[in-house]
Amino acid sequence: MRNNILLITKDREMKNHIYGLIDQNLFVLNQSSASEIMQKTFLLSPFYMIVDLNEVTHQMIQVIKSVQDLDYVPIMYVGHDAIAEQYQKSLPNDLVVEFKNLPSMLPSLLSQGLLFKQQYAKVSEAFETIDAMTTETKGVMDKYLLREYGDFSFSAREVVNNIFADNPILTNKPAHVWVVYPEHTGRLVSLFGKVEGESGYEEIYEGLLSEKDLFGFDVYAENGFKMNCEEELFSDIDTDSKLFPDQMIQKLPYLTNFAGYGMDQILVIGCNYADEVTIYESSVLKSMTVTLDLLENIRYQIHEVEGAFNYTLDALARAAEASDDMTGQHIRRVNEYSKLIARKLNLDSTFVREIYNAAQMHDVGKIYVNNQILQKRGKLTDSEFREIQLHTVYGEKIIGQSEYLSMASEIALNHHEKMDGTGYPNNRKGEEIPISARIVMMADIYDALRSERSYKVGFSHDQTSDILIRGDDRVKPIHFDPEVWRVFKDHHGEFNTIFNRLNE
Repeated sequence: MRNNILLITKDREMKNHIYGLIDQNLFVLNQSSASEIMQKTFLLSPFYMIVDLNEVTHQMIQVIKSVQDLDYVPIMYVGHDAIAEQYQKSLPNDLVVEFKNLPSMLPSLLSQGLLFKQQYAKVSEAFETIDAMTTETKGVMDKYLLREYGDFSFSAREVVNNIFADNPILTNKPAHVWVVYPEHTGRLVSLFGKVEGESGYEEIYEGLLSEKDLFGFDVYAENGFKMNCEEELFSDIDTDSKLFPDQMIQKLPYLTNFAGYGMDQILVIGCNYADEVTIYESSVLKSMTVTLDLLENIRYQIHEVEGAFNYTLDALARAAEASDDMTGQHIRRVNEYSKLIARKLNLDSTFVREIYNAAQMHDVGKIYVNNQILQKRGKLTDSEFREIQLHTVYGEKIIGQSEYLSMASEIALNHHEKMDGTGYPNNRKGEEIPISARIVMMADIYDALRSERSYKVGFSHDQTSDILIRGDDRVKPIHFDPEVWRVFKDHHGEFNTIFNRLNE
């Protein structure tokens, strides 16, 4: 990399003098006029700027300040005795050097300037990366929430790629990234790395750490931790201890410079950086850890709220089924069948997750139906059948207009509608019937045929599948959505597996 110095002067003598004072192997001197400052700065990215006081104007100083606002560059103003003394008073916050003092001061000032610029570059990279990650956090969170909430490794991979693979700002990046996060059985550890043929980081290992698996350094140090293995520069690390648990070491092709940060129960470690690691690498990983901790807290809170909500739905659905199914397994099986059908139809994960929870509410309206009618052994009268049919309308009213329960509401109302328009309560047909209700209709009829009740015997799987595929005097293939019917025809064995597993 060229260490460019930008000299603003028209004076050939000053240029030659400064040229003779600098290390030609280390620095490149570039001369510029006052009018070219902005252009030359953009093209050369100088680490230091030297300005001839004879060239200084108020406009030039404003241009220089504009340059420093964009990318700070140390400035040295140079002039002979009287003019240097004058500007030392008018530029009290800047470095003004008398021309005669350059030989003794310039080499050390340039060395300090180069060191400053290198450190400033690291600070800028870290700051811009953290700023960019903050901006992208919402996108990562949206993707996370669209998947199963427990899929933490997915969110970790997204964040790793957001910081490193997709980030042109950072120049020092790890070849591997470890993420340790909590699970009910212990601490899960995931290793992300570059995979041949892939543009970003992929998960290449996942395992479980026990309480006996310890690190040889304080993973919860206030400012993170770092180590440059090749240079044996240690920070917050006990050199007499094993650095990583065995299973982590064994999964790395090698171990060199690493840095990381830990908070609560989440730990992020970047391993095998190309260059020396500093506090700035730790600060970037700290930002990543904070983001992952936020996602983990959201996941936990959603599970808590969703768990309580689904428990309430389950209790309500059980109450509705109490007269027919004392075990409550009917609603669980209908949930499973519905999820199976939705997956086989290649519906998105959000729909699959929602129908799995909503399907159990299909008969909640039976709470309003007389139990004597529900459990009647003989044939229902016309008025009794009309009362049974109203459980669909009652269900929609019980569930209400909540946006969160909109699918449950449409299932409750429409799961007895048939594709040919002969269903109830509204004789809807074809696409007028929501896909969720078309799915639950198949799931409900299959389980109803299989289940034993006080007023009927249960059919075998072979009998039930034959009825649903071929039809009989009551159930016909034209009643079903063709795609839902095809899924059952092709995968009815999986329905039998679910029934047997949940038939207790």
